[in-house]
Amino acid sequence: YPNPFNPATTIPFTLHESSDVEITVYTLSGQLVSTLVHGPFAVGDHVAVWDGTNDASLRVASGVYLITMRSNHLQSALTVTLIR
Repeated sequence: YPNPFNPATTIPFTLHESSDVEITVYTLSGQLVSTLVHGPFAVGDHVAVWDGTNDASLRVASGVYLITMRSNHLQSALTVTLIR
């Protein structure tokens, strides 16, 4: 939330067991934009934030992006819209 967003969006997630987590942002054509989270997390509620930049810290264009989350036993995806 929020969605659409400018300048940043928050991605909340809850883990019911300790797990390695990876949260990534892709263009709709499948190009990697940014890795937001990559590593171990404990049980509980967590938040990742995407500020509309790529891994080189450059602002990306307005558009629709796919955010994926992977953990030990879960995969999910959501779309977000960045408006500049």
